[in-house]
This record gives sequence, structure tokens and C-alpha cells, in this order.
Amino acid sequence: MLGYIILSSFLSAASAAITATVNSNAAALAANLLSTSGGATLSNAQLIGAPGCAGFFTGGSSVSGLTLPDSGVILSSGNVVDIAGPNNFGNTQTNFNRPGDSNLDSLIPGFSTLDACVLQFDFQCGEGEVATFDLTFDYVFGSEEYLEFVGREFNDVFGFFLNGINIALLPDNVTPVSINSVNQNTNSVYFNNNSGGTFNIEADGLTTKLTAQGIPTSGTNTIKLAVADAGDRVLDSWVLIEGGSFSCVPNNVAPVAQCQNIEVSAISLCEHSPPDQSALIAAIDNDSYDPDGSIASAVLDNYGPYPFGDTTVVLTVTDDSGAASSCEATITVVDDESISSDNLDCGGPGVIAPPNAPLNFFPSYIKTNGCPADLTVGSPSCSFCNGAAKTVDKLAGGSCQVGFENHPANFSVADSGGVGDHIAWTNTVCDSNGCAEFKCTVCVTNPSNKGAGGRRLRDLQKFTCPSTWNPKVDTFKCGK
Repeated sequence: MLGYIILSSFLSAASAAITATVNSNAAALAANLLSTSGGATLSNAQLIGAPGCAGFFTGGSSVSGLTLPDSGVILSSGNVVDIAGPNNFGNTQTNFNRPGDSNLDSLIPGFSTLDACVLQFDFQCGEGEVATFDLTFDYVFGSEEYLEFVGREFNDVFGFFLNGINIALLPDNVTPVSINSVNQNTNSVYFNNNSGGTFNIEADGLTTKLTAQGIPTSGTNTIKLAVADAGDRVLDSWVLIEGGSFSCVPNNVAPVAQCQNIEVSAISLCEHSPPDQSALIAAIDNDSYDPDGSIASAVLDNYGPYPFGDTTVVLTVTDDSGAASSCEATITVVDDESISSDNLDCGGPGVIAPPNAPLNFFPSYIKTNGCPADLTVGSPSCSFCNGAAKTVDKLAGGSCQVGFENHPANFSVADSGGVGDHIAWTNTVCDSNGCAEFKCTVCVTNPSNKGAGGRRLRDLQKFTCPSTWNPKVDTFKCGK
């Protein structure tokens, strides 16, 4: 039973192999490569090479340990059927005694190619409008010249020529893919060593699956897929091109970032800290758009806090393909806080008792947004009230001085014994956002009902101010 299990496993592994069949029908080969949704139309297909150098392959995905195209078109400097594994020979070769190719010769200056196999056809992308298209297809290159001929002056060569330009390049879009540029020592991340027959395929070495990419011109383009021996006709090479991968891919157009300048209010410390970043972006974004898709994200390079005045920020929008663009906007932090009596500090305790020295007050205005109070102060005035009767123009034996110490906003009051239980200081303060009137009320306390020299007062009997009197908040209505 154990022997049966081992034998079954061996047969299963052996059946998991890549196979190729010869086909010289150029139109069929080209059609096999075309993606059903790739937006390209093909014409004028030609195959140049010996019978046996081209055909179809299948079973690529069944080769354990490798990522190969499952099926597609195979071209070889020898016979395509020899690609089938296992790798029993290190020198598989077929001499077709055919000429080389001039485009391939240009890739190895000083040497000539032999036994070239070339599949060539014309195509158009998007009805000839090329500005928004790229050409792509996937492939693997393998050769019997690995590993022995790595680093030699010449070895087998291949190329994909889009309108004469080779697009069989490494992902850096600069380095041509060849035995000398991709091997066990150089760019090995793109190489699979099969010299020991690890993988069930004949080639002694293969690249990983790579993508050829190019930019077509407008109208009709020509693609030439070619492989050849170089310098001699020994040791074969193969190119496996994935079926259905040849496509004209819409070339992503970057989004267009559009900004507008905004004003925001100072909130605290005379600066602005955005409470909602999304709302801030929405305010700056002036209908940014993506011509061929949708915008996936929008971010700012600076989310504050922004100081008073102007700050330049950069808005970057990115589309769903990763392309991005940016624009600049100015965020202007302004002081637009309205004048409010809530922000006045009367600058004094608000209670006096006769007879007394003047009680000084130093009113101030404090903005809640933390900006400097750039105020224009009017001429203050004082009025006196005895709660039993009426408002009077002066305080017998008392005083109210405004603008002392050469500052019009300051004042002092005194009551040395006379009518008046309350003194109200009134002033108008303005800034760029408007004006408001403020009042501070001083309460005169006289629990003994005595004035100067023990004289009885004729105002309210034994009037006592509340201990919690606040000159900014508390008021006394005359006549009550």
C-alpha cells in the first residue's frame, strides 16, 4: 500500500507539467494574446521563422513552485515543444539554420543573431486615440544558456519592439531583460534557478512573470515579439506570453486640485484650531475633480492651529489609481468677536462706605478669543441714585472722578455722607466689530445711617449692601 501511494504521488507530479504545440498561424497566435476587454484591434499578423518556433502552451500554472502564465503563445529559438519538463537535459537545442533579426542584433552590438522567431502585427487602441492609453502584456523568458553563459559577451536574446522600441524591460523601465541582466547574481529577485531540475520545465533558468508596458502612438502601431540565438545556433531559449494579456489600458489622468482662500474666526489664544478637519478641507476644496475616475482622498499638509493673520496650506487630492495633484490656499484667521458686556471687568470691588477715601476702578475688556482688545473708549460718565426717590446729578459730600491718571477708562468714587445709595459708571467702547455700552454699579453701604460728623442721612435708613455685590452684574433700580 505504501508503494502505491508513493507511485501515485510521483505520477501526479509528473502530470503537472507545461506542454506546447506547434502552430504557425500568425493571425491565430496574435488573436490568442488579445484581451477580450483590452480595447485593441489587431491586423496584418505575420510569423517569421522556422516551423516549430511558434505555437501555443498550456499547463503553466500547474508547474509547482513557479508563477507562470497558464496558457498563451510560445516563441523559441528552437522547438517550442521542448519546453516540456522535466529538465532532463542541460543543452536542449534545435538548429533551424534560419537567419536572425535586425532589431535583436541592435541589442547585442558586434554580434549577429540566428534562428530568429518573430511574431509581428499591427494594432490600434481606443479608435486610435492614444493620449489616454498604455499597452501592457505579461511574459516569462527561459533559456538553456542559464547558468553557464551568464556574463558572457553574447547569449540568446529576445525583445518586444513597440514601433521599434524595446519594451521588454525590468520594472525600473530602463534595464532590458536578458540573460546577463536577470540571473542568479544580478536582479536575482526576478530569477528562478532550474539548473538542478527543481521545477517541472526544461529551461535551466527562467525569469519571474514580468509585464511589458509601453505607450502607443496615435493611429496604427506595430508590435514585434522576437527571440533568437546569438553568435551560434546552440542552446535554445523560449518566451512564454500570457494569452489574453495584450491590452490597451486607459492611461490614468491625474486629478485636478482646486483651492480657494478662506477666513476663519480666532477661537482662543487669538488662533484657530479646526474642530472638524473634514469640514476645513471641504471649505478649502473648490470643486477638485478627477477627469477619468474619482478622488479617493483629500488631505492638508497643516491642520493648525493657525495663528492670527495669513497661513498658506497645501491641499493634495489623490485619485483611486494613486495619482495626485496639489494646490495652495490661504487661511486667514480674523478677530470677528462682537463687543459684549459679558467681557467687561469693572476692575474694582463695587462697595464703599461713607465717609471714605476715593475707591479706584480700572475697567478692562478681555476678548474670549484671546486677541488683543484694540478698543476705542468714549467719555465715561457717572450717575447717582438713592433707591428711595430718584436719580440725582451729584452726590452730597461725595465725588465721582472719571479719566483720572490720564486714562479715560479709569474712574474713582467716594461718598462722605449724602444722598445716594448707588453710583453707576457708564461708558461706550468700540472696536472694528461694533460698539457696546457698559455700566459698573457701585453700592454705598451705610448700616449706621451716619454721615460725616455723625450727621443723619436722609437717604434709605441704615442701608446695607449685599455682601455678594458684583459691580458688573448687580444693579439698583432707582425709585424702588
